[in-house]
Amino acid sequence: LTVHFQIGDAPAPDELVVALGASIGGRPHHRIGDRYQDLKELGDLHG
Repeated sequence: LTVHFQIGDAPAPDELVVALGASIGGRPHHRIGDRYQDLKELGDLHG
């Protein structure tokens, strides 16, 4: 997940912008690879 943002009037020459991000868990949309191959290896072809 990527978040884009813009600060329209900052920073001025005498200002500093500080942006923080935090999370309490792993990636919300992690890359899971080939789910069909995983199901085949588990022997469950019907989901």
